[in-house]
Amino acid sequence: MAGFPLGHISTNVIDINSGSTEPLQGIQTQDEISFYELFEILLKHKWIVLFFYTLVLSSVALYTHQADPVYQASSLVFISPKQSGQELGALLGFSSTNRNISNEIEIIKSRTISLSVAGMLQEFDDAPGLKVDLSILEQEENGPPVTQSAIAGRLRNGVYMTVEPVNPEVDMIVIRSRSTYPREAALISELYAEAYTNYNLNQSRKRISAGREFLQEQTARFDTLLAESESAILQYSEDEGIVDPELEATYMIEQVMDLESERYKTQFVLRAAQSEYQTIEAELDRITPGLAQALASNDDESIVAIRRRITEVQLLIADKLSKNPSLRNFQEGDEELREWNQKIEDYESDLVDRSERFAARLLSSGSLSLGQNASEAMTLISRFQLQAVNKRIEMSGAQARLDVLDQNISDYQSSLDRIPNKAILMARYERNMETSAQLYSTVFQNLQEARIAEESEQGYVEIIDYPVVPAGPVGPRIPFNLMAGFAFGSLLGLGAAFGRHTLDNKIRKPDDLRQKMFSVLGVVSNMERSVQSDFEGKKEVDLGGTTFSTTLVTLLNPLSPIAENFRRLRTNLQFSVPDKNIEVILVTSSEPGEGKTSISMNLAIALAQSGKKTIFVDADMRRPTSHRLIGRHRQPGLTDLLFDESNPNFESFRSGIDDLHFLPVGEAAPNPAELLGSERMKRLIENLRSRFDVVILDSPPVLSVTDALSLSKISDATVMVCSANETHMKALEQARDALGHVGTNVTGVILNRFDVLSAYGGYAYNYGYSYGYGYGYGYGNGDGSGSVTTASG
Repeated sequence: MAGFPLGHISTNVIDINSGSTEPLQGIQTQDEISFYELFEILLKHKWIVLFFYTLVLSSVALYTHQADPVYQASSLVFISPKQSGQELGALLGFSSTNRNISNEIEIIKSRTISLSVAGMLQEFDDAPGLKVDLSILEQEENGPPVTQSAIAGRLRNGVYMTVEPVNPEVDMIVIRSRSTYPREAALISELYAEAYTNYNLNQSRKRISAGREFLQEQTARFDTLLAESESAILQYSEDEGIVDPELEATYMIEQVMDLESERYKTQFVLRAAQSEYQTIEAELDRITPGLAQALASNDDESIVAIRRRITEVQLLIADKLSKNPSLRNFQEGDEELREWNQKIEDYESDLVDRSERFAARLLSSGSLSLGQNASEAMTLISRFQLQAVNKRIEMSGAQARLDVLDQNISDYQSSLDRIPNKAILMARYERNMETSAQLYSTVFQNLQEARIAEESEQGYVEIIDYPVVPAGPVGPRIPFNLMAGFAFGSLLGLGAAFGRHTLDNKIRKPDDLRQKMFSVLGVVSNMERSVQSDFEGKKEVDLGGTTFSTTLVTLLNPLSPIAENFRRLRTNLQFSVPDKNIEVILVTSSEPGEGKTSISMNLAIALAQSGKKTIFVDADMRRPTSHRLIGRHRQPGLTDLLFDESNPNFESFRSGIDDLHFLPVGEAAPNPAELLGSERMKRLIENLRSRFDVVILDSPPVLSVTDALSLSKISDATVMVCSANETHMKALEQARDALGHVGTNVTGVILNRFDVLSAYGGYAYNYGYSYGYGYGYGYGNGDGSGSVTTASG
């Protein structure tokens, strides 16, 4: 018997609307998403977007409405870029330096300042007449009183207080505080500014107090020496009656006196340097315990060598000055002294550079651990390291000078001892008294200057603006919150929509099939709406004494849009396999419940309506349902013909529909797969080919059993049915692969239960006609035999 006419297009895909073909290369197979597809996704998931948008915006609006008003106050402090107490700093050897605003901000936010502010808040709350509402002091219901440490923790968590620079161009810091009470906001900001100023003043005075205490100790010491010297002179003069020493002894004594005076001054310089060095070591150890010892014990060999050279030159200068006292005040007049002094300056400059590089190398090598603020502490440590090196140079030079002076004094003393004159003893007492008087006068003057400088020390922090009680709240910011809620809700909704679209593996529309290189033979609209409108939701109707399923739209309503879908499917199918007559068509699916039986039955009816002598064979021996669709019995049927190979009477299998025969499944078989793949089945199909134009085989799903794989080998075309919004693309691909493993190519796919409004979010473009027609049932006329006459397509 003749099958479908031969097709001539091998690389085209059938358009489901017009029946025409379009080139395969026109199909979008890449993962790029066009603007139209984005619009489709948003339109399809508009309720998800709207839900999240409404949820977030409503939550933000509710929070904003219920949130307590927040008040803000701020203080402005100025950080002086220069070292405070410059007079005392010069006296004690401290250098001027710039301030690091970031370090100062960390000091303000430190636990020390927070504890100080917490203590002042507690005192303020207890002061009579000054009590205000302080939310930071509120305690939990039936809980213990809030401790000072807990208050400090609340201050440091950033809810009540923030600190930041005004801008990078100025040395000013703004201290802001927030609270639900306006007076509390102003109070916290003010107390923070005052606590920071007091801390800075105490630290500045504490650092320079060490020098003043040393000067005070030395003044008392030299005062005692002077009193002892005066008392000794008086006592010796009374005992010995000495009035005027000899001239030679007087000259030598004057030399010794000068040397003794120089030695005491040198001793004073040495002790002062030692005291200042200890102060520097204490500052280094305060930064990191053991830092001073680590820096001193890791001195670079080149630094030690330079210090040794400086000491050697200082010894030469001291020796020459001890032998020529007249040069002490006129060193520039001596060429040799000028050269030595110039060498010392060059060595000291080289020493400064090497010390700074050494300190930086020591810090960067990881030999010292400075914690999280290593980068900020490096500059401070380098400055103290340089001061420590200078003090070590000063101490070594002073010690060398003392050694030379002691030697010279010993030489003069030996000479004086050879002069047996009592006046020498008197001269010695006078020398001691004059030396003590000179040293006392010098130290006492420095002590007075130190006291004045210490008392005048005001630190380097100044409060420029004190906070004022805010007149109105700064939060919540209703417009900003609503805009943020709108933006976040929209983004969340869009993210949820695109996330669902990305994770959704179900087949929604024909484009999904084309993107996976499936040939779309046809699209069948969801019949539920048609059944509801045409048959009032009934699942079955009685026609001419026969009960038909309302899903047989091509029979019951041949002029409906869905019936037109099947006629278009019939037309597309005849062009789907080029160079081959299609006589046996296998209709299957990937999984159960995708509507393959109703699709195959409607397709068979459409073929019969076109004048093709068609037979429908129910080959689903597992779960046969086709006999219920057209009101027929299950027996006899396919299994009966397979077990009885005598010449069958196919006229007994008329369906009552013109040109359509129906072969039900028959008796239940114990081995369906073997039976369908047997030689008997092949011979039966060949017999059917000779008697009918088209044979429609309804088989079980591919992924459930192997029945469809066996039947595909004896079929001319294999058509798969998938259900929109139910079939997973992965399952359909696995079914295609399974058929491919037995050498069968899927001819095409029929998309069943397609809802254009759901698939395209209400924007149906050219699919919209599917629901635009309806001409009633169109049952046709029934006769006494139950035959149904239908319109041909």
